[in-house]
Amino acid sequence: MKDLEDFTLKQVSDYLINEIAEEREISKALARKLFINAITYNVVVEEINNQIDFLLED
Repeated sequence: MKDLEDFTLKQVSDYLINEIAEEREISKALARKLFINAITYNVVVEEINNQIDFLLED
């Protein structure tokens, strides 16, 4: 298994939501809604699973 970082989901999501809001000059509320909707798409879920498989490889 790869070395894993010790982030919380809140730390990661807050960071990404702030990046989305700043880059697109939109509110954090809208950025949060967009982020939540984006991570539910099948292609995103598939890539998350692919990354998990990669991290679990010896």
